[in-house]
Amino acid sequence: MNLAKAMQRDWDERARADAFHYIASWRKDWDTEAFFQSGETDFLRLTDPVLARRGWDTRDKVMLELGCGAGRMTRSFALRFQHVYAVDISGEMLRRAQTLLPGVRNVEWLQGNGKDLAPLKDNSADFAFSYIVLQHMPAPELAFGYLIEMLRV
Repeated sequence: MNLAKAMQRDWDERARADAFHYIASWRKDWDTEAFFQSGETDFLRLTDPVLARRGWDTRDKVMLELGCGAGRMTRSFALRFQHVYAVDISGEMLRRAQTLLPGVRNVEWLQGNGKDLAPLKDNSADFAFSYIVLQHMPAPELAFGYLIEMLRV
């Protein structure tokens, strides 16, 4: 089995077992609101300062989130960006995200292949974000490949 397929299988199994825990393992008693609030807290801590330094009004911007999981931070991005490409290798994580965020219309949920961002055109996003994702890649070349792809997109 190739590395990308193994990674997909592993993350689908984790999503079925306890998606919130495997996305944010620093807490064991997640409920839905606390899970999403932690995403908002991380948005304000990690992303908001970068956007503020650039002076960006994100309401007309498109962003890419690599490794969106069950949408922990996706909800925060969707509140601020015109369009969000939310990419994850796990179809099961994406299904959970869509179930948890049913009214979100400006997110395009995309299942990645573990190697590249082929469905997305060059320069199709204004901002790319990934958090606590790349270290889970089973080989450095996959992580580096995604970094190159994020720059392309």
